[in-house]
Amino acid sequence: MPVQSPIEISNRAIEHIDDVDPLEYHGHWEPVGVARVQNTGTSAMVTFSKRKQQPYIIGGALDTNMYVFEQLHFHWSDSDESGCEHTLEGMKYSMEAHAVHYNAKYKDFGEAKNKPDGLAVVAFFIQACGEKDCPEFKKITEGIRIVQKISTSASLDSD
Repeated sequence: MPVQSPIEISNRAIEHIDDVDPLEYHGHWEPVGVARVQNTGTSAMVTFSKRKQQPYIIGGALDTNMYVFEQLHFHWSDSDESGCEHTLEGMKYSMEAHAVHYNAKYKDFGEAKNKPDGLAVVAFFIQACGEKDCPEFKKITEGIRIVQKISTSASLDSD
């Protein structure tokens, strides 16, 4: 059974495997045209318009299995000290982003989501640093401002 949230990540408890290659990201940073940001009621979720080759990951613990990008969503709170689901060495970060991918051997996300090998979620910890905006998140934060009401969505230029 896969491990679910929350997880306390500790270097003392991690099993280091020397002969595992790093994850390889393919197409995640290429211009994708239109992105949609949606208020799900529990998060802001970003999806990208379909294209001939969707972004995907391989390698690492995934080995040669290809996992196709489905969506990106965020976890945060009203406090910069407690926005994450998980902790790293006991520390909580301002926000956590989850890049959700599904195993390409399945037809789509819907088919993959309940399979033991169906999903690969890559989590990123994000720490707020003062009052200054982060240019890398500018388009996403602008989109989130537009979708304040639950179930609303907006299109963004994702280039």
